[in-house]
Amino acid sequence: MLRQLLRQSPNYQDAQILLGRIHAWNGHYDSARLVLTPLTSPESFHLEATSALTDVELWDHHPEKALQLTDFGLARDPKNQDLLYRRAKALQMLSRQPEADATLQNLLTLNPGHEQGLALAEIFKEESAKNSVYALYELDAFSKALDSWHTLSLAYTRRLKQGNLIGRAYVANRFEKTGTLVEADFYPKLNDNYYLYLNAGGSTASFFPKFRSGISLFRNMGHGFELEAGLRYLRYAENTVIYTASVSKYWGKFWFSFRPYFSPGQEEIAQSYFLTLRYYYGATDEFLGLTLGSGFSPDDRNKDLSLLPSATLQSSKIRLDVQKKIAPLLLLTGRLGLDYQEYSPSAYRNNYTVGLGLDRRF
Repeated sequence: MLRQLLRQSPNYQDAQILLGRIHAWNGHYDSARLVLTPLTSPESFHLEATSALTDVELWDHHPEKALQLTDFGLARDPKNQDLLYRRAKALQMLSRQPEADATLQNLLTLNPGHEQGLALAEIFKEESAKNSVYALYELDAFSKALDSWHTLSLAYTRRLKQGNLIGRAYVANRFEKTGTLVEADFYPKLNDNYYLYLNAGGSTASFFPKFRSGISLFRNMGHGFELEAGLRYLRYAENTVIYTASVSKYWGKFWFSFRPYFSPGQEEIAQSYFLTLRYYYGATDEFLGLTLGSGFSPDDRNKDLSLLPSATLQSSKIRLDVQKKIAPLLLLTGRLGLDYQEYSPSAYRNNYTVGLGLDRRF
């Protein structure tokens, strides 16, 4: 209907803006840009079109372009509340939090009841929290060969200027024994496009690796894409090196990630593949997640990783995750999973997983 209307009235700007927004809502960002960009030129500047095009750049993870658009619009209308709100979001995405706070304060001074601005202020408050304490309990039940496993994982996260630092402990009861795995993660930021993942840990329990470590290099490719390459090392009775990579993509409220693992053996290469989908449905960090996998993951501490080096044993996996904010700075997490595992040649079992956790930020 809009296209028909624009064929009759090509300069009908309200119809152009609505068409551009419909493209953006459907994730067709390039189509939205084709419609909206001509309305943001100095010769034919339109404030509402500028707001709409800013949304396109924010949703397509281009905060630099979004910031340029808001500054361009605010130079013509310094008190425009829509553009002030979007400028604060763009600055937040660029990790320029003091400027984001100042812009948001300017908006709320103009309009103390601005609903989106007040909601963004709550998000800023949550993201300004430098600390997080997380606890997750998981129960693993098996259809045969094993009694149930119980695992309690505890983590403390400190947000540093250089990157997040995480200390973590897993206390597990398996094979009628209790053991603990202690490890640390660090995500140092190298520059605007690169950061690292570093991991090291160990345990004296027989069902955890004596020593584990990992390293990955991440590259922000723009347009919501991120690439990774790295390796994991596990020491049980023998040493195991696993090579991994990933490609991830943000698309609107969705996040997709595909990750393979390869572990060279004496005769064959053990291979694992995992696909993860998340839908962010509410406030920051609220999501529904689905993971599908084949094989064993060295990053899943809740599984029997001693099976990982075997190239012949098979495993199929499905897992559902949910994370929901139940109070300011408090998140509830839930997990349901099913693994169909070959634990010895031609012998299979079902592994059912249920998990419940809390994440408190301060």
